[in-house]
Amino acid sequence: MNHFKYGWYSELIAIEYLEKYNLVCLEHRYRNIYGEIDVIMSHSISKTLVCVEVKARRNFFAAKGQEELVSLKQQRRYVNAILLYISQNSQYELWAVRFDLLVVFHKKVKEYKQNAWVT
Repeated sequence: MNHFKYGWYSELIAIEYLEKYNLVCLEHRYRNIYGEIDVIMSHSISKTLVCVEVKARRNFFAAKGQEELVSLKQQRRYVNAILLYISQNSQYELWAVRFDLLVVFHKKVKEYKQNAWVT
């Protein structure tokens, strides 16, 4: 499986995992002028949009310390991308936004960190 397919497959694993926590997938690989958000989920009970960065790793050593792999530049792109998404989807204007990190290693969720970074 090539790198692109492995990343795409890992995002599907992430979506399936997060749906167990009453999250609903709104977008997969959402793109706009600011960049791409791997997965946008919603939690209607708490009225929260959850932006998920999925890190797919095949190597155990590369799977450690993933929170450091989301650079400040990438965090800013995520923030700007979700703000544009909200402006285009007014039903989410009053919802909270959370940025999560999910690590997939050997086709299984290795780590899930809610609020991986705060704006």
